[in-house]
Amino acid sequence: MKKRGTTHKFIISFLSFYIIISLSVNVINEDIFHAFVTGSVLGYSSANAIDDNKGKENSVLGIVADSNPMFAYVDEYQTDKPDNSDPMLTVIENTEKESSKSEKETTAKKEEKKNTNKEEETTEKTQNVANVFSIPKITGNTYSVKKLSDFDFLLNNFYTVASSTEVYKSDLDPNVLLNKDMTMKQDNSKPQILIYHTHSQETFIDSKMGKQDMSIVGVGTYLTEILTEQYNYNVIHLTDSFDIVNGVLDRHKAYDQSLAKVKQVLEEYPSIELMIDLHRDGVDESMHLVTEVNGKPTAQIMFFNGLSRLASVGEIDYLYNPNREDNLALSLQMKMKAEAYYPGLTRKNYLHAYEYNLSLLPKAMLIEVGAQTNTFQEELNAMEPLAVLLHMTLSGEGEKE
Repeated sequence: MKKRGTTHKFIISFLSFYIIISLSVNVINEDIFHAFVTGSVLGYSSANAIDDNKGKENSVLGIVADSNPMFAYVDEYQTDKPDNSDPMLTVIENTEKESSKSEKETTAKKEEKKNTNKEEETTEKTQNVANVFSIPKITGNTYSVKKLSDFDFLLNNFYTVASSTEVYKSDLDPNVLLNKDMTMKQDNSKPQILIYHTHSQETFIDSKMGKQDMSIVGVGTYLTEILTEQYNYNVIHLTDSFDIVNGVLDRHKAYDQSLAKVKQVLEEYPSIELMIDLHRDGVDESMHLVTEVNGKPTAQIMFFNGLSRLASVGEIDYLYNPNREDNLALSLQMKMKAEAYYPGLTRKNYLHAYEYNLSLLPKAMLIEVGAQTNTFQEELNAMEPLAVLLHMTLSGEGEKE
């Protein structure tokens, strides 16, 4: 019995000791875990801290809380403050803040770069616009009045004459036509230019059915914008459908209808000096009237004149045109400028038998731009050099051809 009692005491003592040791180890393990995690996150292990010990022991592991702020941070965590935050979360929060700050800085830099690129693009576009609408250098051919005084040379190289009419040498005297003053008063306080379309339904290879802004009217809109915005002319653009009668395409009376409207506008605005009836030509489907200007595919242009003269009977009295000489002068001057500044842009000037309402003003033009086989964009591109040529003629700017 004595031996058994001794055994019982030994077992009880051993169990008590085991429990005490286990509890101590758990406490130590918990603190070791916190210290180890904190030290690792901050770049220090518990071993480093103990090696650096100079007598200032941590409450559990003896980790030094010396002047190094990292250790001071660890020591502070080991205290018993009830509302002390987890250092791991603090570090993560700081990391997230830094990451957020970095992302914001990156976004700001990207935005700054984007804005810079936009500014550069705007500057480039502005420069391109300036280049397109500034007076170009002569890159084509120029012709002396003496050379052009050769009637056959002038007629064969610069004119196409319809079989229905006849042209006389006196009609095309370059000494007269090239010396006429075709400049305009540079006063835009009142309307100066009228653009209209006797054949408003003329369209192009890629025009959308029923969309007027992709017809010849849309081309006239762009010409109006250029003359207004780039050269400060006061322009009226008529978008009336003169070739539509009772909802049906009918060109038989189109010139009569446009005549009535144009007369009305000219009476209302006597300040108008230039009128342009803008068309596109009709050609064989295999023909594509295109050239390149400023690196762009550009519809070719033709200046059209009516002589009010039939080859069979001579002058058409009821279509008498007192402004025929001025009309011919304007189109020849435009043609010579095109030859000098935009070689290949224009076709030969066309001479036809009738009057086409050109008698209304000395500076009256009928201009054919491309044809039905051109794209709408090619038509628009043609308005840029056309506007330059018009401005040069109306302002007198540019080199002498």
